[in-house]
Amino acid sequence: MKTLNLEDNKLIELQTAHKLSYKNKDTIQSSTKCGCFYCLELYDTNILTPADFVAESDGSFTVFCPKCGIDAVIGNQYPSLSITFLKEMNDYYFHY
Repeated sequence: MKTLNLEDNKLIELQTAHKLSYKNKDTIQSSTKCGCFYCLELYDTNILTPADFVAESDGSFTVFCPKCGIDAVIGNQYPSLSITFLKEMNDYYFHY
C-alpha cells in the first residue's frame, strides 16, 4: 500500500477545494469571505449579486466571480482560504 507524502496531501487538498467551486451557492452564502483562484481576489460574500449565481441543468447554482467572471470561487468554509492557497489552486488548475 502506498503511503501519502506531503505532495500527495497537497494534491488531495487542492482537489477537495476544487469540488467546492461547483454547485456551491449554499456554501458560499454560508461563508463571510470567498476567493477566486483564477483572478486571486479575496472579497466579502456580501458583494455577490443574483447575477453571480448561475443555474446548472439540475437546478443547483454555481457562483461565478464578480471580479473576473470565472467559476473558480470557494468560500471560507474551506479552512485554507488565503491568497497563498488561491495561488496554489491557480498554479495547479490554470498553469499545468
